[in-house]
Amino acid sequence: MELSSLVRDELYYFEDGNCIIQVENRLFNLHRFILRRASTVFQDMFSGSPSSNLWSAEGSSDVNPIVCEDTVAAFQAWCWALYVGQTTRFDEAQIGLDASAAGFTLEQFAHIGLLAHKYQCERIEPWALKQLEQKLDGLNRNRQSVALPPREILEYLIRTSVKCDWSESSIRVTLEDFLLSTIPVPSEGSFRTGSAAPIDGVGLSLVLNFAESIGSKTLEARAYYRFLAWVGWNLIPRLRFSRSSGTKYSYPDGNAHHRAVDLDALSSKAAGLPHKWDPLGALNKEQQARLLNGFDFLSSLRRELQRPPNVTALTCGCFSFTRSLPDSWEREARLLDRQLAYDDIRMFLAVAVGYNKYEIL
Repeated sequence: MELSSLVRDELYYFEDGNCIIQVENRLFNLHRFILRRASTVFQDMFSGSPSSNLWSAEGSSDVNPIVCEDTVAAFQAWCWALYVGQTTRFDEAQIGLDASAAGFTLEQFAHIGLLAHKYQCERIEPWALKQLEQKLDGLNRNRQSVALPPREILEYLIRTSVKCDWSESSIRVTLEDFLLSTIPVPSEGSFRTGSAAPIDGVGLSLVLNFAESIGSKTLEARAYYRFLAWVGWNLIPRLRFSRSSGTKYSYPDGNAHHRAVDLDALSSKAAGLPHKWDPLGALNKEQQARLLNGFDFLSSLRRELQRPPNVTALTCGCFSFTRSLPDSWEREARLLDRQLAYDDIRMFLAVAVGYNKYEIL
């Protein structure tokens, strides 16, 4: 890149710096001793003799910078962590450090964590991960009242967690839950007559393509399942639309887990008449086949569940439970063909065995 097209960063091009780094079209002039102290990668890079030509030439001027394949936004966030770390240690005792980053976004913390992982900053990466966890926990607790990050940010955060191998952290599960909600799953308030909802699988396609790009079969499976829940567990076009956007749900016992509708009581216009399968054109042929195969399997399992389980062999001593289970199971199984909510197998199991809260599953 020609020198004339490069610009010096306003915040991190220090006049007394001695290590010039190019990121995209931006030049940074940092201090080698700070880079060496924070990063094992830069420590190894600068381990040569100061008299060697390579050590003295690379990064010595705007004409010959060290080139880093990062984004400007990510590098700026990482530079903040580098320099604030000179006066503050990255550990749990440093409340002031956490307070100074209170206004940072999820994306900025991910930038810091990603580059800290890339450049092996053993103090900075755990701190950035901790900040991400705390921020996501707060967002998850208030998700009904606050807007979730856009899909692009969620995908970046998930990719970052994969690249950094944060497998022991809960953030990936939380982020994937947020991403699945973009399929989308209608809120309670969206179940009203005349409300419009997309039914062509665009949201599902986007999540599936992303899951394939990171090699996550688990996320793919969860996306298919969430889509089926969103369309009311029916892929017949008109019935699927009425369940996802136009059907009013009743609450016979006042509990959310019993949200149901009597299909026999619906008119053909309201419920929709069975006719040709919608090709769900937003999905490719392979995705369409997987969706239909999964739906067929769940339908078969649903029919199998109508037979009460054999509990005579149980030896747990729960006599009252085993005695009442067959009757409870049979009673709920009779509703399988009439209650939309029970097309979700997990919800049926929760009620059949006597649990009051669907969240246990």
